[in-house]
Amino acid sequence: MPNFSAKILAAISSGCRDALERLLQKAEEKQMTVYLVGGCVRDALLGGVVGELDLAAVGEPVEIAKAAAKDIGAQVVAHAAFKTATIGSAGCRMDIAMARRETYYRPGALPSVHPAGIEQDLLRRDFTVNAMALALSGPQTGEFLDPVRGLADLRRGVIRVLHEGSFIDDATRIFRAARYAARLGFRVERRTLSWLKRDVRYLQTITPERLRYDLLRILEEENAGAALTMLSQWGALEQMHPSLSISPALETFALPSRKTDPQPEAVLLIRLALLAVRLSPSEADAVSERLALSRREREVVEAAAQAVILESRLSLTEMLPSQVAEELAGIPEEALLAIEITMTGTVAAERIRHFLNVSRYVKPALSGSDLLTLGVPQGPAVGEAARLLKGARLDGRVTTREEELALVEDFLTKR
Repeated sequence: MPNFSAKILAAISSGCRDALERLLQKAEEKQMTVYLVGGCVRDALLGGVVGELDLAAVGEPVEIAKAAAKDIGAQVVAHAAFKTATIGSAGCRMDIAMARRETYYRPGALPSVHPAGIEQDLLRRDFTVNAMALALSGPQTGEFLDPVRGLADLRRGVIRVLHEGSFIDDATRIFRAARYAARLGFRVERRTLSWLKRDVRYLQTITPERLRYDLLRILEEENAGAALTMLSQWGALEQMHPSLSISPALETFALPSRKTDPQPEAVLLIRLALLAVRLSPSEADAVSERLALSRREREVVEAAAQAVILESRLSLTEMLPSQVAEELAGIPEEALLAIEITMTGTVAAERIRHFLNVSRYVKPALSGSDLLTLGVPQGPAVGEAARLLKGARLDGRVTTREEELALVEDFLTKR
């Protein structure tokens, strides 16, 4: 056991050490026992560096969290009603909650929470590999707790639930099983998988907001494709909405090369769009409702659902660059990238790629103020003239400022 304690403590990032020490000082003053629990214990035992700490306190932790945060000048978000607090500082995040037991009154409902000891707190958790703890203060300091043999499952690379009704109580554990299995390279234990497939229908009891949260958590993962493949095989995607399925492009997700890599938020939206490229517009609308998508997410999904129509239009043999730009203008970039990925090797994909890398950055030499000076009436005419100039640039009909001036003169003559 001392070896486990040393390994876990050594894995805590330097950015968390000071904040954790201050928190434990406050806990000792209140004679409160604090435990390191859950995923951070799991990751530490797997040899990772842990910069996000999950803590459980036997007692109400909000007061000590506020005091510790004040000492180190960190931000704290406290939820006194739920007996939880989050401390955020440079390079560290600590979530501390009161040790508790939970009661589920019906499938899919949020649990009723009651104060409890650490043993009951561990027994309420989702999987055995997340049900280990290390005492950091109090009389048990240094003691490693493993009531459901999570360490053995960690060594075997197994995801196992704690009891047969786990997925009935909370079907979002199905998403977490896929997420952890994909991230850690683990397999879902045989009986757990049998119960999961039996109870996948209980995803129907989960609110749209919770479904969205857990789906987006998966889309953030580096191995999102593997996790989504599991969900598809288990029937979980179909339970979210019958039209959802995973495409080969999403299963082996790889972005086309770009000058700069997209931000994580963009990658998430691209993956969401890849889930939607096989949908019809009406299905995309239904999926958006079922998952309570945000406005931006809905825009991307509904644009991606136009993939078949867009491919047909972009496959026309005689199509000028200006016509391509007009067709693609206003479509979210993330949706265009998803459509490009699914159409790799086609004329449509090449035209989308050229638009994203070249055409959308083309600008006329003459600005809006130049157009007004030249006599273009203020209002819609300025936008019309600007579009005319950009189209001419894209199609190679003008290449110099002088040629643009001549085109504007012709434009004014014909008005």
